[in-house]
Amino acid sequence: KSPAAGGISRFWADLFGAFLDDMLFIRENDETLYEHRKGNSAKLLFLKALLSQSVPALVLCSALQFMAFRSICAGLSVVIVVCALMAFPHVPWTVWVFLQWLNISVIFAKVVFQLPLFCEDGSLDMGSCPSLCREEMPWTALLGLVKTQQNANAPCSLAEPSLSAVL
Repeated sequence: KSPAAGGISRFWADLFGAFLDDMLFIRENDETLYEHRKGNSAKLLFLKALLSQSVPALVLCSALQFMAFRSICAGLSVVIVVCALMAFPHVPWTVWVFLQWLNISVIFAKVVFQLPLFCEDGSLDMGSCPSLCREEMPWTALLGLVKTQQNANAPCSLAEPSLSAVL
């Protein structure tokens, strides 16, 4: 190898090492906190640095989800992620499985709510749906269940223009 190639590799190794969370990769028999870095290539350090940033990315994404949808279900995801930070870096896998199933269940409920069987207020459609022109917000909207198609005779509809805006 030429000295320039070694210098570039060392530069990248130092750069990626700056973004590394050593507590995530400490092993049982390591004598020091930085021992897991010995013998790592720049590519492996890049991968470790990327994995070290997954928790801040998760917190940011869950906060953005809550800001976009402003519902109880989106808020519950933020609460679970923030509570999981208390056990960081070794969060039990059941927390992540529960969060995944919660999000899958919310998506399923939102898709099922789009069926013509349901009115915007959550009641079953038995010929006509009640008007939403009252003061309080329907419970379905608080949970994040919003229709995509506006009812022709409902002037106060909460309908969104597309399914992707609801999910």
